[in-house]
Amino acid sequence: LSRVVKSSMGRRSEALSAAPNREEYFEDFIKNKVYYRLRQRLANEGRPFEIPESSLRKLGLAGGLMARVAEVDREVTGGETSAMIEALRRGWDLKQDEADFVAEVALAEVTPEMDYYRLTREFFTTTDEAERVRFLDVLFSVAVADGSASNAEIEEIRAIALALKLTHQQFIQAKVKVPRESRET
Repeated sequence: LSRVVKSSMGRRSEALSAAPNREEYFEDFIKNKVYYRLRQRLANEGRPFEIPESSLRKLGLAGGLMARVAEVDREVTGGETSAMIEALRRGWDLKQDEADFVAEVALAEVTPEMDYYRLTREFFTTTDEAERVRFLDVLFSVAVADGSASNAEIEEIRAIALALKLTHQQFIQAKVKVPRESRET
């Protein structure tokens, strides 16, 4: 009996020591799940990622918000994924493989259950108004990447703009940059 108990306890201890330490990164797990997964996968894969931690946090938030727009219709097209990757490359000067990695993790982690309020609030606190206004253009580029921006995608971007404390006029200015024939509203 003692061998069975010791064996069971040994397997449990082994499993706990190999598990991701959520307690240490609990705040990241709650506030920025994409960032949490980026860090976790980088550590597990031993991948070098030469980006400062503050930028990596912002990338996680931006990736999460872009993924929300891409997943509004429950189907992410290759064009939407490519638009996300291109936005990450241009906006954050990432290498192709780094942008691919961030987009992949963001799309894997963003679900309808994700805490939308925390995601937008954290993005708001880590960016200035000019960055947030430019980010609306990025969101519209993701929305239109599959051919046209649907009403649902436009409304998602409107909700994000509101949560980022941008004005309706700033939202409209970003929206009209998308040709009328490429948007449903």
